[in-house]
Amino acid sequence: MMFSTPLLSSCSRHVLTRWKGLPPPLSCLRLLSSSASAFAASAVDLASIKELREKSGAPISDVKAALQAANGQMDAAFDELRKRGLAASRKKAGRAATEGVVAIATESDGSAAAVVELNSETDFVARNDKFISLARSLAQHALAQTPEGHVGELDADALRASTITGGNQTVADTVIEVAATVRENLQFRRAWAARLSGSSLIATYVHGKIEPDIGRIASVVALSPAAEASASADNALALAKDLAMHACAVKPLYVRESDVPQAVLDAERAIYVEKAIADGKNPDRADKVADKSMKKYAEDICLLNQKFVKDMSKTVSAVLKSDAKGWSLENFGRIEVGEGMEKASTDFAAEVAKTVADSAK
Repeated sequence: MMFSTPLLSSCSRHVLTRWKGLPPPLSCLRLLSSSASAFAASAVDLASIKELREKSGAPISDVKAALQAANGQMDAAFDELRKRGLAASRKKAGRAATEGVVAIATESDGSAAAVVELNSETDFVARNDKFISLARSLAQHALAQTPEGHVGELDADALRASTITGGNQTVADTVIEVAATVRENLQFRRAWAARLSGSSLIATYVHGKIEPDIGRIASVVALSPAAEASASADNALALAKDLAMHACAVKPLYVRESDVPQAVLDAERAIYVEKAIADGKNPDRADKVADKSMKKYAEDICLLNQKFVKDMSKTVSAVLKSDAKGWSLENFGRIEVGEGMEKASTDFAAEVAKTVADSAK
C-alpha cells in the first residue's frame, strides 16, 4: 500500500510550519502509524512466502494472507494457517472418503505386524507424500500399541484417542492436521495386528504397492508350531508368505468352518433350501442340495478350505500339512481399501479439474 501524498503533505505542513517545535496533532500521528503498518503488512517478501508455503503446505494465496495478517511474523502466520486449515478440515468431515491406502509395519525380528487403512476422498491425495507418511506413522503406532499375545482387530476408537507414537497429539488430531494440509476429508478407519511370542512367526504381503509397505490390499498371517513340528521355521515362514499372498488374492473371511457364526451358516443354508424348492425339489432332496452348496460355501470363505492359489489341486489345509508339518494357522488379517464402503460415482475429468484448481490456489 502506498502512502497518501496529499495526506502526508498536509501532516508535513502541520509539523514543519504551524507546530514548529511542538508535537503534531494526534490525527496525523494515527495516520502515519496506520499507513506504516499497512505498508509493512503488504511488503511480505517472497522468501517468507516460500518458507511458510513449504512448512504448511497451504496454497500461496492463503500463505500470503496469513503473513500479511501477522505482519510478517512466521510463527504467528503458521498458527493462523493451522487454525484456518483445521476449521476447514472439520467442515469436510462429512464427505465420503473411500479411496486411500493400507500400510504395514513389522518388528525387525518378525514377531509382530500391524496393518492399517487410511482413507481419502480421491486417489490423487492417496499418492500425496504427506498422506503416505501419515499412513506409515499410523501403522507404526498401531504396532507399538499391540499387546503381547494379541491376534486380531485393534480398537480403532482407542487408537484415535491415543497419543501418536513420537508425537504430542492424538491420532485423531494428527489426521485432522494432515487433512487440513491436503484439503480433503481423511479417515483412519481400522487396524489389524498380531504380536506372538516363542517360536510363532508372522508373514505379510502387500498388493497394489505404491511403496514396499504401502498399497491397496494387505494381509498378515500368523503360524504357530506344535511341540512335535518337523518342518523348519524357514519352511514355515516361506509358506506363511505364500499364504499371505493367497489371502490378498482369494479374499477368505474365516480361518476354518468352526469360526463361521452359526447365524451366518443358518441364513446361507436357508437360501439354498429355498432355491432348491423353488426349482421343484422336494424337501428331502432340497436338504441334500443345500448340504452340497454349503460345502462349496465353506471353500469360498474359509482359508483352510480354499484351493491354494499356487497349486489349485490342493487345499490350503493340505499344503500346510505337507509343506509345514506340525505348524498350524493361528489367524490371518486382510484389509482392502474401501472394502464394504459405498463409493460415489464421480466424473473423472471434473475430479482432475478440481484437483488442479485446488493446487493452484
